[in-house]
Amino acid sequence: MFKKMIKAVVLSAALVAGGIGTLAVTASSSNQAAAQSIELRFGNGHAPRYRQGGRHFAPNFCDPRHALGKAQSMGIRRAHVVRNAPRRVAVAGFQRGQQVRVVFANQRGCPVIGYR
Repeated sequence: MFKKMIKAVVLSAALVAGGIGTLAVTASSSNQAAAQSIELRFGNGHAPRYRQGGRHFAPNFCDPRHALGKAQSMGIRRAHVVRNAPRRVAVAGFQRGQQVRVVFANQRGCPVIGYR
């Protein structure tokens, strides 16, 4: 068993040495200018991006623009803010040809509290 492993290591070393010799002959016979520079790059090639101000700021209330975006993602077309009260934000628009109205709570994340 030990003899088999030594034979495998010697054979691998011979193959590697032969490959390096072939590589050296190829490099010396090719263009000398190309063989004189080595470039190493790490990463994906993009510059790192940093957020300004550290942590992302999320307000503790429902911004009317966020309510509009949420209504549009629910499939409401031509959405517009109807009422922006202290406790709720109402958005109206059209869905499948019908006029609809969605009421969002004035809390973080704009949870839906009414739909008609």
